[in-house]
Amino acid sequence: MAPEIAGKMTAKAAAAAAAAAAAAVKPATRAYVAFLAGDGDYWKGVVGLAKGLRKVGSAYPLVVAVLPDVPEAHRRILVSQGCIVREIEPVYPPENQTQFAMAYYVINYSKLRIWEVIN
Repeated sequence: MAPEIAGKMTAKAAAAAAAAAAAAVKPATRAYVAFLAGDGDYWKGVVGLAKGLRKVGSAYPLVVAVLPDVPEAHRRILVSQGCIVREIEPVYPPENQTQFAMAYYVINYSKLRIWEVIN
């Protein structure tokens, strides 16, 4: 059992604090981000996500971080669905570390670039 904490907030005070914190962050500084690589059919899942976010009236845009190998046709479809498409550079393992970091991990390493997506 957790110990009692002195000075607990009431539910009403906690809700007010959460609302104030949310108001302090502008909606434009938030977004949903998806990652897309290659020329497979994964773009269809991103379109489904975009439609779902629209259906529930999301206040935030969907940014799609794409690697250079995503075809232009797929990018156009995503833009037509209201997505913001941002190309990111792949992250390759260091030349001297390929024994443990094989090139097929490039997709996973490249996901770290999502943290650089800022508008």
